[in-house]
Amino acid sequence: LDARETRHGGSRDPIRLARTVIGNTLKLPDTVLPSLRNHIFYLVHNLLFTTHRSRRYSDQEGCAFCGAEKEDYRHLFVDCEVASKARDIVRHRHSALKAAKAVATLEYATEADYRLENPSQTREGIRALACFSLAVWRTRYYFLGTGPIPTATQGAEMVASQYVWTFSNWRKYVRRNR
Repeated sequence: LDARETRHGGSRDPIRLARTVIGNTLKLPDTVLPSLRNHIFYLVHNLLFTTHRSRRYSDQEGCAFCGAEKEDYRHLFVDCEVASKARDIVRHRHSALKAAKAVATLEYATEADYRLENPSQTREGIRALACFSLAVWRTRYYFLGTGPIPTATQGAEMVASQYVWTFSNWRKYVRRNR
């Protein structure tokens, strides 16, 4: 974290930031789905290969969903029109999951919230953010393929359905080592 803060010109105390990230990670139960646990690790450590990070390895430029100039974490999870439409769909359908606070967390989340850098996050908020970012990340691959590219509305529907499934089934009965 110290190297990341130095590299990006951050002014935050790396020790306090590390404690916050670790504390938020420990709020999660021991039985999180392995794919979700791995995704959280990639988010926290800035390892997801967005087109902005992979520009030297790939010819694709811009957001896979909407074609915006820069696809980074902030755009992909917060600003992209597909993610925004997906949050609206989730907000309207989420009453079945009985987690209105989790949906509210999605509405006002920042990039730092997705990286677990906000010290005031709740367990339900972390769960919602992790499930939503994983749903966006999984759906992104449909837009990167060689077949017909779905529309933004179809992409939002895919993100919303993936989110609802992940949010409902986020635990697996395999205990991890701490």
